Amino acid sequence: MSRPREQPSPPRIVRRTLTARQRQIVEFIQRHYRDQGVAPTQREIADGVMLQQSTVAGHLDRIEKKGWILRVPGLARMLFVAEDAA
Repeated sequence: MSRPREQPSPPRIVRRTLTARQRQIVEFIQRHYRDQGVAPTQREIADGVMLQQSTVAGHLDRIEKKGWILRVPGLARMLFVAEDAA
């Protein structure tokens, strides 16, 4: 008699810890969504956290690699914060 096959668990997303600056950027993105209804541009993020736009771009790359945000390349304002990030 064979045993019923167990369903595989959905993949667990492991998020690495954010630096203080990265946390500040994620919180800015969340506030902007809440207040404006759309994702901020990189320029808006840079102005909001008082960094250069190129520095923000690097932080966004690292935040995305850590699993906290998702971006759609080539589309403006296509930046999403993970649902349980806070």
